Order: sequence, then structure tokens, then C-alpha cells
Amino acid sequence: VFTAMCQQLLSFTVDERIVTEGGAILAATWPDGLALYTRKHVLFVNSSMARSGDACQRFADIRVSKQPLCMCILPPPREGSSDVQVIIGTAEGPVLLVDRHESRDLGLDEGPYMAFAVSSSRRLLACLSERGVFKVLSVEDLCVLDAASIECKKRPKQMVWCGDDCIALYLANRTPSESMQHVLFVGGPQNDWIPYQYDTPIHLVSECDGCRILGTHKVEFVQRVPQSIEAIYTIGNCDPPAMLCFALERYEKGDVCAQESLRLIKDDLAEAVGTCVDAAQHEHEPDVVKSLLNAAVFGRHFLSEAPDPARFVDTCRNLRICGELRRPPIDIPLTVPQLERLGIGGLVTRLAQRQHHFLAVRLCEWVGHPRDRVLLHWACEKIRAARGSPSTDEQLCEAVLAKFRGCSGIGYAEVARVAAEVYRPHLATMLVGHEPRSHAQVQVLLRLSREGDSDNRVMMLRIAVEKAAQSCDPDLLHSALVEGLGGDPCGRDVELQAVARLLQERPQEL
Repeated sequence: VFTAMCQQLLSFTVDERIVTEGGAILAATWPDGLALYTRKHVLFVNSSMARSGDACQRFADIRVSKQPLCMCILPPPREGSSDVQVIIGTAEGPVLLVDRHESRDLGLDEGPYMAFAVSSSRRLLACLSERGVFKVLSVEDLCVLDAASIECKKRPKQMVWCGDDCIALYLANRTPSESMQHVLFVGGPQNDWIPYQYDTPIHLVSECDGCRILGTHKVEFVQRVPQSIEAIYTIGNCDPPAMLCFALERYEKGDVCAQESLRLIKDDLAEAVGTCVDAAQHEHEPDVVKSLLNAAVFGRHFLSEAPDPARFVDTCRNLRICGELRRPPIDIPLTVPQLERLGIGGLVTRLAQRQHHFLAVRLCEWVGHPRDRVLLHWACEKIRAARGSPSTDEQLCEAVLAKFRGCSGIGYAEVARVAAEVYRPHLATMLVGHEPRSHAQVQVLLRLSREGDSDNRVMMLRIAVEKAAQSCDPDLLHSALVEGLGGDPCGRDVELQAVARLLQERPQEL
């Protein structure tokens, strides 16, 4: 598992049984885990991206003789759940729905199916067969909502949803001149497929409001034109939002008859104001956004009852955030619908992972969001980056404490754990002394007691026992003593020397 900066976070073996089953030949992921299909037709699902062990489960047996053509995961109904279902397109034709208990045929004809795609809203499933049959299913009950026959009979390199509105198919074909032609088709069952040609390979990323196209030289974004934009900019449109924008245009030109346009839509003026605000959220050009917001403000002055300003204020805030993120050196092409789905917390986490901690903190202060997680990430990264630097443990500790002032309840233990990982036990000891949670303190100290020589071990155990005794938690004190005995107080290899020294030095605690 890697960060956005290509730094390795985790590395673990999913399950040793996969090797005995011939190794993995097919894989699929979702945000909280991954599924692996082995050469001997066994499906393993690991419902975690941080660990294996009990998180890895063998799913029901799959009775097929050939390697499947494709596989995708239906995410669980709630986050953190292990109730995962896997869709497998077999080479024989049937489409199987597999979970921990059974494997059943969905009864989709006109197979075999060579590509699946789940929409970002997790409500729709797209299926493409080798015969060029395209079907859209409901994820809830897996019934066919729509079907069409298209000319695509070659397996696409990618098939992703463009919001919840249409599908993007990426094909790479070899031309008679032995060059590669990269074509993107965007469409759906009841729509014409629009082709886009590229000279270089591309990669598609499905978003909640469209599809992002990553190329070697540029990034493009394809989305369906929102209804609010259509209601304003359609040629010859006389809907209330369009009339409101026209009235503002006449007013800015000094036309005294601008009020006539407003009089025609006085009954729908509130709806027109809301449509202009919604349209501004979907626009990217600053001048267009400004004109739409001005139209909304202009229309608000003529309403008999003042509307709730919260939506307008939130829209302006989100537009300003997205506009700043698109500028260098941040260069994050985020849209307002994506920001609303991600949330401020998710955004500042992404900024922190990209090493933009200062901007993330300023954003938290501006919107009133807690900055604890950003500062915690900054402290961990600072300690990792200080490996091999001339900075002393005291200097690093003082820098962390200076940033953490005013953040009550922030977890020093996590920073101390990172300090222990980079072999700075003295720094870890100083940081863990500021941790308000006794349990977290003791856990870090016990980890430090496993490293270094015997004197360091006894010292860390002594501090851990003191903290456990001060907490008046018998379970915590028991865990500290068990660690001092080598992990198994009833085992043959029990170590009594460290505990004996603690009994001599701290009889009142023990």
C-alpha cells in the first residue's frame, strides 16, 4: 500500500493458502479490501487494506474449468462491513455472484461477459459481453434496468462509469501502419456513443460527477451537462433561470427595462435563484461562475421573503476552495460535487498526504474544522524525514510540542510510536510523557521495552508499570507485567529478572 507520493505504507501477505492454490491470477479491489482469484479456481477476499489473518476469508467454491474473463466487487452496504459479494464473468458464459456461503448464477444470457463496472454511487452495475451486448443492472437486486447492443466486441482496456449517467469505454487498436490508436467512447444504452481519439495511452478515473481522463500531457474531465446549466445556456431558452441572467445582463448595460424580464418570472424567481447557485457549482471558468453568482444575488433582492443564505455561503466557500486548489503548485482539479462528497476532513487529509500541511492547517482554520489530524500527520512526517539529519531529539520534541499547543486531546502516542520505528527511543519517551491516555502511554512504552539492551528494557518497563499503576487499571497493569515476563507468565521461557528488579525498585506500585 502506497501513499499519493509513492511512499510505501504497508506490506503484508494476504494468505499463505493462496500459494498452495496455485497463486493469484486475477485481482479486484475496493476501498476497504481486495479479492484474489487463484489458478485452482478458489476465491479469497481480504476485507482490510492494513492486515490479513482473520480479515482474509475463503469464499464459496466456484465450479468452473477455465480462467474467468473478469471480476469485480460489489462493496458492502456499510463501511467496515465484511459482507462482500464478488461478480465473476466466466469464460463459459454464466455470470456468478459469490459470497462466503454460496455461488449462484445470475441468469444473464448473451454471455460470456468480459467487463464489469460499478458506479461511484454503488447503485448501478454495467456489464459488457463478447457479443457486444451492454446491460445495466441495479446493485440492490441485480435486475436488468436497461440493455443495448453496441459494436464493441473487443475487450476494452478500461470500462468505467461517468458519474451515474453513462459509461466510458477505452479501446486501444493497432492500425495497419503498426501504430496504436487510442479511442474513448462515451455513451449509454439509450444514447449515441461519442468517440474521442488520443495519440498516447490514457487512464480513466471514475468520479461522482463525471470521468477524469489522465493523459501523458494533460488531464481532461468528461461529464454530462447538468440540468441547471441546460436551463440557463440552452439556445433560445426562456426558462426562469435564463430570464434572470438575461435581466442581469440588461441591468448591467443600463437598460431601464430590465425589470420587465423579472416581472415575467416573479412566481418562479426563488427557483431561478437556486438554479443559478447550482449552476455556479458545476462551472469551472471564474468569469462564468462570477456572472451566475451575481445573477443569484440580483434575483434575491426582488424576493418577497429572504431565502436561507446558508446554501449560497457554502457554495461560495466551496468554489473558492476548488479554485485555489486548481492553481499551481497544488494542481488538484477538484469539483464542487467531489468536494461535497469528500468533505473538508477528507480534503485536508489528501493535502497532508501530499505534504501540503501548511495549506491544510490554514484551510482548517478558515472553515472551522479541527486541525488535529493534519498536525499529527505533520509530526509523524517530520520525525521520519529527520532520519540522518543533525536535529536532536530535544529539538524535534520541542518543535512538535510547539505545534501541538492549543490542541487538547491530540494523540502523542502515535507520534511516539513513529519515533520508536525510526530508532529514536529517547524522543519517543519524551513524547509519550505528554500523552493523556494511560493505555496509549503503556502500549508505546512496552513496545520500546522490546528494543535495546537490558538496561533500556528495565527502564521502559519501569516507566510502563508506573503509568499503569497510576491509572488504577488492573488489566493495564497485568499487561505490563506479562510483557515483563516475556509474554507468557505460565510458559517455560518466562523471564523473571526484569520483574524481580521492578519488585525491588518499586514495591509500592506492585
